[in-house]
Parts: sequence; C-alpha cells; structure tokens
Amino acid sequence: MTSQSKYLLAIISIAWFSFTSSITIKNPSFETTGDWDGSWTKENNELFAPPNGDSFAQLLEGSIISQNIGILEADKVYSFVVWARSTNAHIPDTSGSDRGKQKTHVNLLSKAKLTLRLDDDESEISSAEIVVSPNSTAVSGGKNEHDDGANVFIAGNHRIHLGNSILYQSIASDPIADPWIQGTKLDTDWGLAVGPVSDLNGTLIIKALGGGFTKTDLTQFEKNQGIQVTSRIELVPLLGTEPNYSVPAPSGEDEAGAIFNTVLKHVGDESPWVFDAHYCYDDETEKLWMTWGGHSGFITEVDSSTGKVIDPSTGSEPPSLEFNSHAEGVHTKILTNQKWDGLQMYSSNLEAPGPYEGDEYSTQAYMEGLGLLKHGNFFFACGTYG
Repeated sequence: MTSQSKYLLAIISIAWFSFTSSITIKNPSFETTGDWDGSWTKENNELFAPPNGDSFAQLLEGSIISQNIGILEADKVYSFVVWARSTNAHIPDTSGSDRGKQKTHVNLLSKAKLTLRLDDDESEISSAEIVVSPNSTAVSGGKNEHDDGANVFIAGNHRIHLGNSILYQSIASDPIADPWIQGTKLDTDWGLAVGPVSDLNGTLIIKALGGGFTKTDLTQFEKNQGIQVTSRIELVPLLGTEPNYSVPAPSGEDEAGAIFNTVLKHVGDESPWVFDAHYCYDDETEKLWMTWGGHSGFITEVDSSTGKVIDPSTGSEPPSLEFNSHAEGVHTKILTNQKWDGLQMYSSNLEAPGPYEGDEYSTQAYMEGLGLLKHGNFFFACGTYG
C-alpha cells in the first residue's frame, strides 16, 4: 500500500474475504505495532478509527507497508477490503481580504494502493488504487467562500451547496469525486454557515435557509456608542427555482448585519452565541429540530411551517426572541468543547450524563457549526472545530 500525498494517509483497517478458502492477515486493524513491514505509526483516535476498531496505521508520503500472507490458491476468488482516508486539509487563505475563502486548486492528492506480489518482490500479480482525498469545490479562476455547517440539500434534479454563493451538481454526480458548478453569486448577505431547512433526505421542508449574523470583538469606540455584542439567526427565504436561487432584500439591519425574519437572538455576550443554524426534520414525529451555537451547541424545536422557535410547554412561540427570556426546556445544550459544569456561562450539570466531559477532539478549545442527523432510532450531532 502506498500514499501519494504531500501529507498523510490513514490506513484504517484491512480484511480478507474468500468464498472457498481462508487467508489470515495478522493485526488487520493495527491494534498492535507488529506484523507489518515498512514505516508506519500506530494511532489510537476514535475520531479517525473505523467502525470495527480503535486504531489505525498512519503513513507518510510514499510509504509502503507489507505483510506476507502465505499461499493463494489458483482459481479462487479473494476480496480485499481496506478502510482508508486522507488527513489532508483543504486550507483556506488566512489573511487579507480573502481570509476564509477557499483556494482554487485541486485538493492535495491522497491515494490508497493495494498490490499483490510474489515473494521475489518483483512480480506483480494484481494491483488496485483509489483516491481517498475529496475533490475541490472551488471553481476554476476564482475563490469560493465557505463557512462551516451542513449546508447541502436536494432540489429537483440538483444537489446544491450554499456558501457565500451557490454551487450545484446533478444528483447523479458523485458529491466528492465529481466537480461542482458555480451558480448565482449573491449581492445580498444571507449570513454565516447557512443551513437549509430540510428533512433527513436533504429535501427542503421550508423554502428557506437559516443564516447567522454576529457582532463581536467590539472596539472601545463601539462600546462607548452603546453597541453590544449581538448574535442572531435569520430565516432567509429562497426565491426562484433551483439551482439558481436568489434571496429578497432584507427588511432592515443592525450592528450584526441584515435582518430578514429573526428566529432567535442574544444580546450582551457570547453566552450563548446564536448562529450556525442547521435543521433536521423527523418525519416519524413530524417535528423540525434546529441545532445551533458556538462554544457550546444547542438543540431547539422549531415550527415546521414557519421556522419559529416552539416552547414545548405551551406548543407556541415564546413572546420574545431573546434567548435569556425563554423558559427552561425551550433550548437544550447537547455539545460543548469544555466540561459541562463549572463554567459561569453554563453552570448547570444536570443536562448531560455524569461521565460527559466535553469534546476531547476540539483542540482549539472551541466548537461551532453543529449538524444533526438521524440513523435508525438515534440522532447524531456533530460539531466543527471552528
């Protein structure tokens, strides 16, 4: 197996399958450091490990690992399965006017390659190779600005991605391997980390998106003017037909930016930080859920027709949009990168199981951009590092 990447390739786990005979691979999921020849590092990280193990092998550029698997019988069919992934980052610009905009280039290429050879190491019996790094979503000749959040949905015959412009492709295309087409470039700011109001299959429930607007890091002059830290989520209608939607002009604006149809807000500090809306409609219960937040992530039930917050104790919208005015139980904290208790901003330790100590993988001591999905009888919430 080889890695043709500038950075790293994670070989997760390996298994042989044969319909008529048995081949044993030693240490197939790299739970120990033995049995493989070549340069590799054993890693233990649940975030990157496959579903059937806790460890994986990490290879540097051009590295090969090998193992003598014994004798393969003639006229037999063998299947070889490899879990592999790239650890490349698609790094955006980090300074200047283009800060946060994805660079336009093909992603650094990572490949997993399997080769069967005879003992002489020269005679190749068979070889298979697969690209494991995603294709770039940036369009040729420019830069496309993206923020975090689960912002892909299905409309008609198109798969649509919402950033600060629209990218789309046919639903028959492979979302990772096939290119995305540049759609409408918007003149109106529809917010950060926009989330389509969609169901579990990515189909719009409301023809709208949730956009985040924030004002933070105030200067002393702004403070003297009475400006406060502000964050809010706006429900922004999508006009026209897919794939080139547009949005209406805002109804107003404040220090944080455009105002369309405010769903939730908080003024005074970042506790909580109200932005990064993502929606998940559960057709079994006919309920629409919105996850949101920075530092810590929350889940809130919203009306599936209007997108407005619902107070579960009354079944109706709270009288105020301000988070601090809402009754207990309207919003539930579900993720945080720090310990659940002991923080002044979130002092309660009753909202999560006792052993829960936060997201150990958020090395930047921050998280945002929650996405929610349902599989079987369970909901899964995932946050980004920000």
